[in-house]
Amino acid sequence: MSGRSLWSNFVDAWDVIRHVRNPWQLVKAIAPGPPRVLNPSPCDSQASAAEVAVALKKLRNRLRAEAIVDGKIDYDRVREGPLRVELEQTAGQLHHQDPGALQGDHARLAFWINIYNVLSIHGVLALSIQNSVMEVPSFFSKVAYRVGDQTFTLDAIETGVLRQNARHPVSKKPLFAADDIRCTYSPARLDPRLHCALVCTAKSCPPIAFYDGDDPQLLHTQLDLAAQNFIAGTTRVDHGAKHIHLHLVLHWYACDFGGPEAVLDFACQHADDELRTDLATAREAGYAVVFDRYDWSLNQLA
Repeated sequence: MSGRSLWSNFVDAWDVIRHVRNPWQLVKAIAPGPPRVLNPSPCDSQASAAEVAVALKKLRNRLRAEAIVDGKIDYDRVREGPLRVELEQTAGQLHHQDPGALQGDHARLAFWINIYNVLSIHGVLALSIQNSVMEVPSFFSKVAYRVGDQTFTLDAIETGVLRQNARHPVSKKPLFAADDIRCTYSPARLDPRLHCALVCTAKSCPPIAFYDGDDPQLLHTQLDLAAQNFIAGTTRVDHGAKHIHLHLVLHWYACDFGGPEAVLDFACQHADDELRTDLATAREAGYAVVFDRYDWSLNQLA
């Protein structure tokens, strides 16, 4: 397993900086200030948890039917009109959702993955993102939803809740204090397949999808399929250069997969037979692991 060189880290930083809207956004990335809550007020009527769940399903189904093609998003279709109105109204209903009432890892995983994917779309619209979320490098700590009585940024959902308040890959520190109530909303087990399901609206993200939290077996099948598609689309062996190419997210979150050596285990586990054989051969021969550059361009329809 090869590490990241200083040059690779410089290239990673440049891939972010080249998209930045203006120098002031870089300052905000260092000290982002309070998040921008995109659903600051509850919807007009008090909604039960069941009604919130129904509203979220309707929104996900409508997004799938009207604005998502091959995992890419037609932001112009969402930006104005009835779909935007439904997005805003459904987000408002999250004030009536008690995340502590979600029972079981399957319900918590699906709920938070789906909220993350909707919030990322909403954030692109709210901040008038045109080409990349890195136009606003603080994007992941900036846009937020109010869920119940608590505020959740994209970072808070991913690292604070789904990753069980693990160390953030950039700051290397937990996001929540140990007594933060949001820690209690985490699944009991960290499932590394979440990295194959969370969509930050960049081209290097997985194709956008939504997940079913009602049936544990169905969710397991959906996450397995997401992992298989992720590995199939991002993993390759270059026998000429003696390199194994992996997605950069496996480096950023290596600890979630069991450590730097275990990311190859994850790739092999979810690869098809041909790729698994190729990976085993390359691994046995001592090929170097190369983590490919991240494309922060927006995952929008051309």
